[in-house]
Amino acid sequence: MTAKLIVRLHQNHLLDWILTDDNHHIMANEYQQASLNMPTLATLPHIILLVPSTDINLLNVKIPKMKRSQLARALPYAIEDRLCEDIEQLHFAAGQWLNNTDILSVAVTSQQKMEQWLAICKANMIEPQLIIPDIFALSYQAEQWTCYLENNLVLIRTGLQTGLAIEIEQAALVLNTLAENEPPNTIHLASIEASLAQTFATTLSPRITKTIATPPQNLLLQALSMNDNTINLLQGHYKTARKKLTLPIDWRLSIQLAIAALILFIVTESVNYWVIKHRNEKLQQQISLLSQSVLPGETIDMNTQPYIERELHLLNQLGKGNAFLTSMDLIGNSLTQYPGLVLMQINYQDNLLTLVIQANNQQNMTAWLNDLRSKHMTIIKTNKPNQTHQTEITIKLKEP
Repeated sequence: MTAKLIVRLHQNHLLDWILTDDNHHIMANEYQQASLNMPTLATLPHIILLVPSTDINLLNVKIPKMKRSQLARALPYAIEDRLCEDIEQLHFAAGQWLNNTDILSVAVTSQQKMEQWLAICKANMIEPQLIIPDIFALSYQAEQWTCYLENNLVLIRTGLQTGLAIEIEQAALVLNTLAENEPPNTIHLASIEASLAQTFATTLSPRITKTIATPPQNLLLQALSMNDNTINLLQGHYKTARKKLTLPIDWRLSIQLAIAALILFIVTESVNYWVIKHRNEKLQQQISLLSQSVLPGETIDMNTQPYIERELHLLNQLGKGNAFLTSMDLIGNSLTQYPGLVLMQINYQDNLLTLVIQANNQQNMTAWLNDLRSKHMTIIKTNKPNQTHQTEITIKLKEP
């Protein structure tokens, strides 16, 4: 079941509200309240706010059809000469073009009013999906005007997206004048007080056909049958501002944690990539130096590591028992495990292998020598490091 909350805001900022189910059955309602008094209503996904039409001008303007983004910029200047206020202080909400014409319905109100209405929503912890002039709660039928009388005010819906709100003292004069120019077939009168509608009907021209709603109805009850032929004031800046508030706090926290985890993952992977890249570069340098020692005078491509590895493996297979090849394979594999050690020079003569190692980390140097000894290699001589941290090591190889 999907519940719907319709809230009506009066000029005195008191609230009427009604909660219904999918079948428009009333689940709860209150009238003339200072606040909603029901925090659970804030979680509902379908909330409509009706605001006073006395603070809104509903106009028709002739303007070519265009994209909504372009229309938002053009609309204020298209009706500027029909307004008394500075357009910079006003908010414009576009409705629909009428019957495939270039006539557009527009709702105009002050930005100050929009801020007040949104502040009341925030104070009551609701985020409406629609903010609509309360005139559109009245039913619409072609060739019929609908009037709702309440206290000293009359709401008049004259068209699909047109109408006005006026004090009851001037309402009869305005309706009679409008009816002379574009007479409707019927004027339908509704009020929460039947006597009020009946009295007002006597002030209208006898040439106008009048009907009175029975039984008397509150405006919110009429709003239950409201369709999409309305103008939502949540457009432009206010639509964007509202979207920022739609996520509950727990969802925002979850998203923030997810973003933090993603950033941590990216940083960790970046560091790992840098470390692996750095070690690979060191290994490439060592292979290059080793290749130049074994093949002096040859130009070594740093990308030939796979080739050299295959050749060493082949030589090792062809000459099993070759002490030099076997030892170099063992030394090369061992050397890559200790960062900060670089093979600078190699010399092999009379079954003695002399290595010059540059060690930026003496602890790793000591650990590497111990690793060689654990692999049963005979280190007969180790010179002290020189000023460039280079150490000469002599290893006696086993007889083949």
